[in-house]
Amino acid sequence: MTAQAALPDLILLDIMMPNMNGYEVCQHLKASPTTRDIPVIFISALDEVIDKVKAFAVGELITSRNPSVKKEVFARVENNLTLRRLQQQRQSKMLACNKKFADRQRQNQHYG
Repeated sequence: MTAQAALPDLILLDIMMPNMNGYEVCQHLKASPTTRDIPVIFISALDEVIDKVKAFAVGELITSRNPSVKKEVFARVENNLTLRRLQQQRQSKMLACNKKFADRQRQNQHYG
């Protein structure tokens, strides 16, 4: 899968695609430890409640291709990118803290 080769910060995904629908693609993405945290925004002409429910069932957002919602799409992209960046920063800080803690424990064991 291309997303695993070059990890994107966000994926815009249509529901209606030739070989596999967007829900299936999203399920594959969410099943992989490498890509499961990448936010996905569904963009589709489908605007039925059932389509929205299916999108939310895989934990993602949905919007329409209607040009009047262009601002909504940009806002959702910006919000998801901000959340992704904050999650990555938090994860980096947690890793750094865990490393410091492990280093201190090793030092204490060495001197204790």
